[in-house]
Amino acid sequence: MHILTPQDLTLTINTADLGFADTSQLVGEKVGWIGQQQAEKAARFGLSMRQPGYHLLVLGEGGSGRSSLVLQAMRDEAVRHPAAADLIYVYNFMAADKPLALRLGSGQGHKLRAGMDEFIRNMVHGITQKFTEEAFRQQYEALKHDEKALAKLRQDCVMPLLAQELESVAGRVTVHVLDTKRFSAHLAALRQDLLENLEIFTLSHASEAEEAIESLLGRYRVNLVLDNRDMQCAAALQDDDPSFRSLFGSIESQGDSAASSADFMRIRAGKLLQADGGVLMLYLRDILRDHHISEKLHRFLRNGHLQIEESAASSGHTGTIGLEPEAIALQVKIVLITTRDEYYELHETEAEFASYFRIKVDFPDSFAAVSENYRAVAVWVANQCEQLSLPHFAVEAVAELLIHMQREAEDRTRLSTRFASLQALMLESAAHSHGLVQAADVHSALLASRERHHFPEMQLQDSIADGELMIRLQGRQIGQINGLSHIDLGDYSFGSPVRSTSMAK
Repeated sequence: MHILTPQDLTLTINTADLGFADTSQLVGEKVGWIGQQQAEKAARFGLSMRQPGYHLLVLGEGGSGRSSLVLQAMRDEAVRHPAAADLIYVYNFMAADKPLALRLGSGQGHKLRAGMDEFIRNMVHGITQKFTEEAFRQQYEALKHDEKALAKLRQDCVMPLLAQELESVAGRVTVHVLDTKRFSAHLAALRQDLLENLEIFTLSHASEAEEAIESLLGRYRVNLVLDNRDMQCAAALQDDDPSFRSLFGSIESQGDSAASSADFMRIRAGKLLQADGGVLMLYLRDILRDHHISEKLHRFLRNGHLQIEESAASSGHTGTIGLEPEAIALQVKIVLITTRDEYYELHETEAEFASYFRIKVDFPDSFAAVSENYRAVAVWVANQCEQLSLPHFAVEAVAELLIHMQREAEDRTRLSTRFASLQALMLESAAHSHGLVQAADVHSALLASRERHHFPEMQLQDSIADGELMIRLQGRQIGQINGLSHIDLGDYSFGSPVRSTSMAK
């Protein structure tokens, strides 16, 4: 029978074979998916699939690099695609409680918003000037008892100005509006609405006129909900603390003030809308812990449309009652980060929800302890030293890090994928060093960690050691009393009586 020794259970690394003296020589080498080639292949395939329904479930334990690696793959894929269109909400002249959504070319929304703000300023100034001209006042007085004639007079005065200003607005962005027919219809409705309400500009009471004019012209503003002017490519976003509002958007509460015609200006985008045309990373545990979030995400996965709303359940108040912004069709790929236990539970309890995630990206708990992976880990260590502003590690210190990874894997032929734990050991080792991190610094960090986190175990070991000493002393005394020269404690185990070959006789 072969008796295992500590050396049989511990990874043996020849530092001369690693090919560097310290990790500063590895700076600049690319950090890959260390030991996770199958996971990388699955992730890149899933991210490249543009068809609906090819969402990703990423399985692995925390600290394995599952989030950071997939997020980088998301960004790599995003640069291959253009930024999404801008999105605006405008007033619906047919149904004020149902704002309309319009798409514009990426980066064009702010131009339309600025154009409409300028249109409002010019119309206020121009109409006020027209209506205060002496010629207009004389005609107005002459016709003040004929409402139809007055309406025609107001329109005749304003029509040239209105046509000029609307043409200026349309000329800026019409070519960039993705639904020109709907945009043209909106401008026509705006024109008619202004013409039908010109009498507001003739109100005699100053404060009353100002409030009425502000309410009227507020309808003509543009709510730029999605502004992609600074985006160079498609979005690759992460939301690691989602709420109903942050994920799906919201309608801001206006407090105790009365509802106004500009309610549509309080619509706000969430991460799901911001990720339109790209990818959004979420954590399954965050989704499942809130029924309202999981239910709404399920609806989005089913129909591909986002309805921005105020959730009383998530926000604690009802917000704007009755406001129903037009639903928006989105193209967003969802990446859900989860553990294997959560994954199996999802399939048992939410089978339909799980069915929308056709791509499984599985991060194993360990990978092969082979030379190419030793080198890859060393490059990762070098990269972490640069990112965290740590001193670099001598090759012997890297060997100790690799042995630590093997012990965490509890397999002489494997290395653990718990890179978060490895990073913590690096930080603590660097704290013990006085320059280049040496193997002794890693040993010191491990010992200090053991003392901090394994105090009960160390107490137990001390107690066992004290007990063995006491038993040995007692055995020696018994031997002296019986005239025995030898006491065999080789078969002693904690809690068992002392056995002596002489006493057994």
